[in-house]
Order: sequence, then C-alpha cells, then structure tokens
Amino acid sequence: LNLRVTPGVGTVTFQLGANNGGEKRHEIRFADGQEVDFIVRDERGRDVWMWSDGRLFTQPMRTHLLEENESRVYEAVWQDSLPHGTFTAIARFRSENHPATTQVVFTLP
Repeated sequence: LNLRVTPGVGTVTFQLGANNGGEKRHEIRFADGQEVDFIVRDERGRDVWMWSDGRLFTQPMRTHLLEENESRVYEAVWQDSLPHGTFTAIARFRSENHPATTQVVFTLP
C-alpha cells in the first residue's frame, strides 16, 4: 500500500494505491461495499475526520480480482473547515483476506 497526502487550498486529498506486484492474480474479498477508509488524527490521537462518516455502503459481500501487476487507486477529499497543526492520515484497506493499514504524518499551516 502507498498513501499519498496532498494538502491544497481548503482541501486535503488522500490517495491510497494498492498493487499486486506478484506473478499471479489475487482474489480480494470485502465484507460490504466499503473497500477503504481514511482517518485523520490530531497530535493527541483524536479522530478529527473520517471519510466513511455519514456514508452508506452496500451490504452484500463482494470480491475483486487484482491481476498480476495491476494497481488500484482509491481517493478521498477532506473539505471541512480544516484545522491547523500536525496530523496523521491513516488509510485502511478493508479486505477480509488481505487487510492492511498505512499512515502518513502531514502538516496544515
């Protein structure tokens, strides 16, 4: 997984890249329609934003085949009243059989 955080004017963009660098395809299973989530925590460890808050997702279990050398990019944008300070962006890949979490520290002036 590769997480990129890009602060802009009044927004922060999060991009999570998931890739299969192997020589065979992988079946990725998800418990529902939510494949990823993005969370922002402040320096005290409190959640200040979560992409999935207030969103509805389909309920049926789903699968996706990730072919060899295939990549998928998931993107989210934080547009609320952005606070100033140093934060930790956390991206969760919510696969049942290949779950993963990665994080990046970033600063908003």
